[in-house]
Amino acid sequence: TSKDYNIEIKNIDSKTRIAIIDTGVNYNNQYLCNLINEKNCFNVDGINKPVNDYKGHGTNVAGIAAFGDINNILNKDEVKVPYLLESIRIELDEDGSRRELWGAITKKAVDIVEKTDTEKINRIFNMSIGSGYLKSFKPTSWSSEIDSLCYNAGKGRLITIAAGNVSTLDNIGYTSRNLATSICEPSNALNCI
Repeated sequence: TSKDYNIEIKNIDSKTRIAIIDTGVNYNNQYLCNLINEKNCFNVDGINKPVNDYKGHGTNVAGIAAFGDINNILNKDEVKVPYLLESIRIELDEDGSRRELWGAITKKAVDIVEKTDTEKINRIFNMSIGSGYLKSFKPTSWSSEIDSLCYNAGKGRLITIAAGNVSTLDNIGYTSRNLATSICEPSNALNCI
């Protein structure tokens, strides 16, 4: 149970955060509740919109951001994490019909969380969602917006983007499929990690 693990946040620099741009984060999750709370969760669709995770993906990403492999903490009595988490829930249309807006949605997510700063925050943005595999590595409106956000008028902004995942349903050839499969948009942006 959640009471079996005491996740202590020690030596926190309250100015260091990882902002997860994804499907939301379950801030009541037993492993994450000491690292994130509802006031650090946002929705690009408005103030009165739900901020909690609607698919589970964002919560999983938050867990990886906080702890890496969860197996590394299960047998410990105490885990110290040197930063806090934030969540910006975005909902990208599954069919891609609003694809030309995804860059603007991502920019809005960054703007929303940065406007909450009352003092300078050291922040890493993480976006582990994307679209289908790229047939061409030419810039798209989404990858171009990511590049612009990273440049940040010359001040810089750290954004990490997932390259994509190949199906794990067929384990035969999994490693070679990873090497042979194209990356997903917007990881073709040049200024992100």
